[in-house]
Amino acid sequence: MARKSKASTAFVPFSEVDTLFVARELKPLQGRRVEAVLRTGALDLVVLFSGGSWVLFSADARWYRVHLLQQVQVPAGPLAPLEQALKGFTLQRVAVPRGERMLLLEFTGTNRLGERLQRVLVAELMGRYSQVVLLGEDRRILWTLKTVGPEQSRVRTLQVGGRYQPPPTKPWSLTDPERNPEALRRQVPRVFPVPPGEDPVAFLGRYLQEALARPAPGLARWQDRWIVLPAPVPGLALEVSTETVSHAWERLWDQLHPAATATPPLQRIRRELEKLAAYDRWNQVAEAVLLRRDELLTQGRLEVPLSDGTREIVTLEPGETPESLSARYRALAARWKRGYHKLQQRLRELETGAESPPPAEPAGPSDSQPSARYRVYTSPSGFAVYVGRNARGNEEVTFRLASPDDYFFHARGVPGAHVILKTGRREPWEEDLYFAARLALQHSRAAADGKGEVSYTRVRYLRKPRKTPPGLVILTREQVLEVRL
Repeated sequence: MARKSKASTAFVPFSEVDTLFVARELKPLQGRRVEAVLRTGALDLVVLFSGGSWVLFSADARWYRVHLLQQVQVPAGPLAPLEQALKGFTLQRVAVPRGERMLLLEFTGTNRLGERLQRVLVAELMGRYSQVVLLGEDRRILWTLKTVGPEQSRVRTLQVGGRYQPPPTKPWSLTDPERNPEALRRQVPRVFPVPPGEDPVAFLGRYLQEALARPAPGLARWQDRWIVLPAPVPGLALEVSTETVSHAWERLWDQLHPAATATPPLQRIRRELEKLAAYDRWNQVAEAVLLRRDELLTQGRLEVPLSDGTREIVTLEPGETPESLSARYRALAARWKRGYHKLQQRLRELETGAESPPPAEPAGPSDSQPSARYRVYTSPSGFAVYVGRNARGNEEVTFRLASPDDYFFHARGVPGAHVILKTGRREPWEEDLYFAARLALQHSRAAADGKGEVSYTRVRYLRKPRKTPPGLVILTREQVLEVRL
């Protein structure tokens, strides 16, 4: 049997180059609040920011790193001391001491008395000496991932209540080539792929400048090891291209630990559903942007309180208007909502072991002898759908058969049938909404066009003015679906 090469699991550790680029990738989180802190391993933790962004911090002796996560493993549980100290605090700044493998995340928040507080989460990425520390006022240590007492180190202790001292400065650095050029020339062949014939100091300075201007990260094989690069190096092709350095590190971990990252589909879907279920938060932000338009134009940013007790920081980019910003958040809410309903369907399939039925086209009337004033159809998920045949039928399905929680559909801007989706107080799938919307368009004067807009709302949001003809209603709230027959 062939012996498995150690090179198959060898990689170049997280360096100051990775630190520099990950810090840039974390900057968009500035202005967001901490929602949770979870432990995913003995020396690993993840921080959840508002908006659903996860950041991993690891002080593992071999896999020390910090980066954004697209997928979170099943956590061991909340990291209560750190969560209590950081939850609700807003990230203000991400910084990297020049040339060091350190990340500083600066937060502000308030205590129960309303007093303004500052916190700094420090990630020291230094092999077996890696550490994660939370600092409070006067750089006092509030929490540390690994306690280091005087019996463990004569140089520097890290204990709750003590004053924080940064680690010794690294004698040479990939991101600060001028710090010690001679030491860098000696060390760089072990840690970074400088092309043959190039001076390490000159090349690194040029490479970093170009990579910062035009990042194109990914994974490459170098000296029988994997290495994460923020951009290709001449003569060394990327074997895996990624959008960010964070994603490259996540791919590297997945590749070398397939069993550790294998999460059952149900667990992944439930976690994603929990995130997407908050899609309405973006509609709330969109409304606040327009309601506080003048304030946003004056200050350039807003802090929007949301119905779930959290807050969202909104920033107006150069050249952007409050109207376009609001539209952007509306579109985000719509994407999350579509994703939520699709995942609900997939979860149901996995739980029942059944595949989803193909999207159903509007069928003919049911065999249940419907009234001469309306037709009855069945949606893909089994909901009853009533379609008025005439003005009296519209009146009957909307004001006699429908309940306040049912959905009303009508082709927008043209005469047509009232369509009622009976929900029985259950939430319909997206495919059920489109099924009913197609019926509304099919039974309207816009049917000949083959496409059009359909308004829909809960029945509770319908109003019928006094002394108006049968079938006439006013929608006090509405949403619109674009439908093709």
